[in-house]
Amino acid sequence: TVEFLWKYYQLTRSQPVYDELMKAGGFIACFIHPDGTCGGDYGSRNTDFFFPAAFEQMKSTIPVANKILRLYYSALQNNLTPHPAIIDDRYFCFTYGNFIQAMLNYGQGENIPDNQFTGETKSFPAAGLYTYSGNRFYLIANTNKNSVFKIYDTLNKTLIAADAGYLCKLSDGKLAGTQHLSPTIKTELTENNGQIIIQTANWFYYLPDNPDLAKVLLPFRLLNYTFGRFNLLNLWVNRKLKKYLFSSHNKLNLHLKRRMIISPDKIVVEDLIANPSRIKNASLELTAYLIPQHVSYSQFSYNFNLTAPIIDLSDKFNNYQQLSVIRSFTCKENWDCDIQITGN
Repeated sequence: TVEFLWKYYQLTRSQPVYDELMKAGGFIACFIHPDGTCGGDYGSRNTDFFFPAAFEQMKSTIPVANKILRLYYSALQNNLTPHPAIIDDRYFCFTYGNFIQAMLNYGQGENIPDNQFTGETKSFPAAGLYTYSGNRFYLIANTNKNSVFKIYDTLNKTLIAADAGYLCKLSDGKLAGTQHLSPTIKTELTENNGQIIIQTANWFYYLPDNPDLAKVLLPFRLLNYTFGRFNLLNLWVNRKLKKYLFSSHNKLNLHLKRRMIISPDKIVVEDLIANPSRIKNASLELTAYLIPQHVSYSQFSYNFNLTAPIIDLSDKFNNYQQLSVIRSFTCKENWDCDIQITGN
């Protein structure tokens, strides 16, 4: 979308289009992490790959494009992000054209030699996205997904903590989690004495089984090329798919209330998990990463070395009706995460 907008601007030199490109670049820059990676579990589909062609083409005109590219290329060099060499064959046409165009434009125009990160504190309420730039950290959270978040050390450009929400595996093998995208989730955001306080509350939702794409895509393509040509029918199917994929999952009688207290030198995350039905014989853990819904790189895997470990709460979950999990992230010389878990 940004590339098409840039090409339109080249043809028209329209000031409103230029303004939109500046806004688009500023928005995307908020989600290029200090280590050069981008996106992930706080996004609507958990996707985390990047298309650089548009930014290579407009880097001489849109200043922030240079910063985005320098950070992204550092992640490519350090093998921290998916890249063309490992993208699956079926995505060849979808991705390679963009990277070839980026290669053709690479080196043209001004280049910034370093890859310094400069984050900003911003809020995007419609998307539920919130970024905070502290004295030595950068935080990204999505309140529409019950405040899943990532925290990066801006000095060492490393990932400190990744929180993809809680995952509960029931005795019948079904999975439920708190990272369900819900734009209507109850959210409160306040400022008090230099602190930002974010509060969210929502239920656990059953995770849908992944369909066999080979059996689904062919009928879906046939539908697009036949009945999909009728606009009204196409809009109806589109609404039904969105409802199924994003908002129609069944909820489990298990509830999470999260409170994040963010200050320039410290982040405190307070979680309260209520189990009113006394679900038993289930496992519960706090996850750092979930598989994206659209994976184009089956050969790529993440190696986590996090200050905040993954927490297995299964024993306490099966013995208590309510759990409290409090994590405090602080940094003096090195980052430390203090974890307190209580039940009643």
